[in-house]
Amino acid sequence: MGWTRVSFPYYMSNEEYEYILAAIEFVAVYGQRFLPLYHLNWNTGSWTFKTNTFQKSFLKEKDCKLCASFCSTTISQAINKLPNIQQQMMDCKTMEFDKYTFYLEVAKHIGNILPEFPPHRRFPKDIDPNSVFFHM
Repeated sequence: MGWTRVSFPYYMSNEEYEYILAAIEFVAVYGQRFLPLYHLNWNTGSWTFKTNTFQKSFLKEKDCKLCASFCSTTISQAINKLPNIQQQMMDCKTMEFDKYTFYLEVAKHIGNILPEFPPHRRFPKDIDPNSVFFHM
């Protein structure tokens, strides 16, 4: 378990403030599901996104317009396609999306596709488990 400090500038809009709080709650609820999408370098502590793992997770849902849009291209290209994906989502659901709601909806959709409890990672033989202060 850990903690972090979050500061909000006085000029931040209520919309941004609510989005950040919702995003923190999202990470608390869904964060562990995203771990298999990243590679941890145990020596440096850096995390690297696994593009192929992400695309394979989405290939399971071929009938989903959102997933098809992400899988038909690279991640950076998919991010550029977000306005088109947003339109596709709006075609599927009868609700309006502002950009912050849309971002959280996409993240929740991805989180719901991923396993709720991913398998635990094993420590590399050259890493002392007593020196790791987080749970994998």
